[in-house]
Amino acid sequence: MAQLSDDCFAFGGALLGVDEALARIDARVVAVVDSEMVPLGAAAGRVLAHDLVAKMDLPPHANSAVDGYAVAHADLSPDFETDLPVGGRAAAGHPLDRAMRRGEAIRIFTGAPMPEGADTVLMQEDCAAVDGRVRLKPGIRKGANRRRAAEDVAAGEIALAAGLAILAASLVVVLSGAPMSVAGTNGVAATSSLKLSSHGFIRCEQGGSLPQGTRAIRVSLSVNSGPAVDVKVLAGTTVLAEGSHQAGWGVDETVTVPVARVPRTVHDTVVCTTVARGAESIQANGTRVGKAEGVQGIRLRIEYLRPGPSSWLSLASSVARRMGFDRAPGGAWVAYLAIVVMIAVSVLASRLVLRDLS
Repeated sequence: MAQLSDDCFAFGGALLGVDEALARIDARVVAVVDSEMVPLGAAAGRVLAHDLVAKMDLPPHANSAVDGYAVAHADLSPDFETDLPVGGRAAAGHPLDRAMRRGEAIRIFTGAPMPEGADTVLMQEDCAAVDGRVRLKPGIRKGANRRRAAEDVAAGEIALAAGLAILAASLVVVLSGAPMSVAGTNGVAATSSLKLSSHGFIRCEQGGSLPQGTRAIRVSLSVNSGPAVDVKVLAGTTVLAEGSHQAGWGVDETVTVPVARVPRTVHDTVVCTTVARGAESIQANGTRVGKAEGVQGIRLRIEYLRPGPSSWLSLASSVARRMGFDRAPGGAWVAYLAIVVMIAVSVLASRLVLRDLS
């Protein structure tokens, strides 16, 4: 075997002592002991202190992923070409001003809201438009080339989780095909609100079914600067899930408490929420009840959150669809390669930043 030019055991210099190594670490590493609000432009290199929750659906409405023709799939022949009149036009910012009629096609462009009644879009390259009519090829699946509302992120879902470095936040959001989503609730609708005491309180109420895979519990409380919150889910005297959220949440954000993954679905639970003393009263959102039926006349809305499928292959398939590679052979693998390249670039950029800081 050929001898390597650099022998890892041949170093003859002085070794770095433990005390000196610790001193160097202490001099270069700054412990994070608090959180602060900073402008978005100054957030690069920071770490999120709290979950960032989407305030709107993304996309906000069902829309077309391609330029083509929107139709009702039920109007298409499964075996032969279909000839339909073109009854209107929809573009981004200029939606069709009426519901689509059965038996017609609508000329549609990428990003345009799907007309009411349409569920499928055929690419213009696969269509032949002549004299106000369009011939459509058979074989397309229902829902093809349509992006659903909230397909990327739904309002109220965690878009970016606490602990995420802002340096890689944009990459994570792009790749995230399955953010935390609502797997179940306690059956209480958030139809009313009520101000609760700032002195802190403990309340227990029916929690309904706790779904398998639950990783967080969202309690419908809102405040400008929230106190610490503890949540515990029980079945009888057995604790099924529990977790805490430190103080500082708020500003139009409901409190989301992370918990250990729930291994199986459990029915007929009780949820106990402990809210520490705060600086101001807290708004509770839920359904009003008689004072004899609930604490301070309201039942809180509680949601159980869990992540969806998030394998790299499924993420690659999602990215391929958005990049238009899904129609090409091996399109998902092209997107997969693109993801690897983006991650490599992100890691390289991080190392360069750290080298400059050292």
